Amino acid sequence: MVTDPMLALLDMLKPFVVETDASDFAVGGVLMQDGHPVAFESRKLKDVERRYSVHEKELLAVVHCLILWRHYLLGSPFVVKTDNTAVSYFMTQPKLTSRQPRWQELLSEFYFVLEYRAGSSNHVADALSRMATSLGSVAALSSSAVVTPHQGSGARVTTGAAQLVHSSSRAKLGNFSSKTTF
Repeated sequence: MVTDPMLALLDMLKPFVVETDASDFAVGGVLMQDGHPVAFESRKLKDVERRYSVHEKELLAVVHCLILWRHYLLGSPFVVKTDNTAVSYFMTQPKLTSRQPRWQELLSEFYFVLEYRAGSSNHVADALSRMATSLGSVAALSSSAVVTPHQGSGARVTTGAAQLVHSSSRAKLGNFSSKTTF
């Protein structure tokens, strides 16, 4: 059974990890500290973005999440984990499309390391990138979510968030929940 997600309280002194993923219809990511989620993000791809290559969709997921969480990440070293190995070569890629120089400039503001993470172990970001496919977006979650302190350093999102998860992703999140305590 999937329970409501537990969010860790943000600590600006601890390092961040950003996990991202892209599907054919959406991008998603999770901002983490000490293995605990601090924030989630998911959004549908625009019609133009849906025509991007797999490599560009994965890059878009990274760029989108870094822009969204910029105020947390600027000035601190952090790790970005993605399930696309080509993303790690982006900053040294000789030929770029018209949008990629803008992405390079934006990414150059951050101090981060890109790490490959196998798709089979990228459960949360993978579920978020597929969630928007059938639900539109998780914007509804942020408008009705109430975050309250829960059992020490964690926080509980008190909404029916588990019901927002697409049925194909429930099993993955269930596996993640059973292996990870928040």
